[in-house]
Amino acid sequence: MKKILDCEVPLVAPSVNTYWGFSGSRRYLTPVARRFTKDLANWIKPLMSDKRLRLDVVFHYPDKRVRDLDNNTKPLIDSLVKNGLCVDYCQFDEIHLYRGEVTKGGLIKIKVTEIS
Repeated sequence: MKKILDCEVPLVAPSVNTYWGFSGSRRYLTPVARRFTKDLANWIKPLMSDKRLRLDVVFHYPDKRVRDLDNNTKPLIDSLVKNGLCVDYCQFDEIHLYRGEVTKGGLIKIKVTEIS
């Protein structure tokens, strides 16, 4: 197993509730989503891995509001793909999510490992 990403990102991932916008039957990424992807690019090396992947994420939210971990996972994975870490989101065979301690400003700890 080869680790291809191990970083701590001082961001809060958007929820899927704020990630997509709709105009009639058209779906689009919101400005919040585009900004998150752009900001995350500072920590992502575009490797274009084509291997099967394991993702370990610890979300440290900025406050004690109730949040569903899975609502932040899809935007994070989409941003990893858009920033060139891997070819497609379907490469993630293992996804491990954790809630960390409340951290001022928010923090995401991300580890991605090639498993084959």
